[in-house]
Amino acid sequence: MFVTAKTVLSSYGKLNRLISDMANVIEQAAVKSYYDAAPCEVLAERICTLIEKKNLICDLKARAKRALKSLSAEDVEVLAAKYGRSEKELYFSKRSYFRKINAALSRFEEALSAQGVTGEIFRSEYADKISFLDVKRRMVIDEEAAVARRVRKMKPAVLGGVYRETVQS
Repeated sequence: MFVTAKTVLSSYGKLNRLISDMANVIEQAAVKSYYDAAPCEVLAERICTLIEKKNLICDLKARAKRALKSLSAEDVEVLAAKYGRSEKELYFSKRSYFRKINAALSRFEEALSAQGVTGEIFRSEYADKISFLDVKRRMVIDEEAAVARRVRKMKPAVLGGVYRETVQS
């Protein structure tokens, strides 16, 4: 129940960071393409795929933002308290709180549908094409490669706490 709404709201606060991370990954892919031996078409295709993923994330964020703006202030407060980083404390009975959450989720899901994000479209357009973990994995790989390059450039190096001379090829 409300799977799409809950997924969008749970990830909404992280989308700015994800967009920024995607921009960094795209920039790194463009810089690395200078040294890559793959054909130009393959490299361009990789970069275009990354840009498409970033654009999908931007589109999802914009649609979610418009859906949130269409809600009442109380609905936004309730959803922010549940899924966001709200400083404001809400004073409801437990039963009232859950009723308000369900009502707000229902209205948010309707607002998302009005923005063109239904459950089926979310799964086919966003969830299947955007792997949030893929961006993080790619950044970790790039970070590890950068560390390996720095280690190779060092003449004397301390590896594993033991001083060793690197071999010059």
